[in-house]
Amino acid sequence: MKYTLALVLDFVPDGDRSMEAFILGLSEKMLSDGWSLVHVYTGEPGPIFHQRLSEMNIPYIVAPKSLNLLNASRLGVKLKKYSPNTMLTAFFSAFDPAMWQLRRSSGVKHWIVSDHSGGAVGT
Repeated sequence: MKYTLALVLDFVPDGDRSMEAFILGLSEKMLSDGWSLVHVYTGEPGPIFHQRLSEMNIPYIVAPKSLNLLNASRLGVKLKKYSPNTMLTAFFSAFDPAMWQLRRSSGVKHWIVSDHSGGAVGT
């Protein structure tokens, strides 16, 4: 069985920073382990990052900066074409209804959340 990960980030990879290096390293490892990938960013990747994705044959989708339920549904339909069974989101809140809508409309079974935007810590 082939596994496909949809990496969905509220991030625009347009430099040579640690996050870009992490994304590319993770992608290389997952590809070598037999995964297929599709990336989603909230802006067009910069030329160097775009070239690296092309070299690894990783498609990407540019999502709207702010996802509402309608945009999430539309994005999910685009993602569904890649048949992802796992979605990893980062920099989006796990409590955002749009993220739940994206999960439903994309058809993913597993959702990994790396929520760096969850708000203030309770006291």
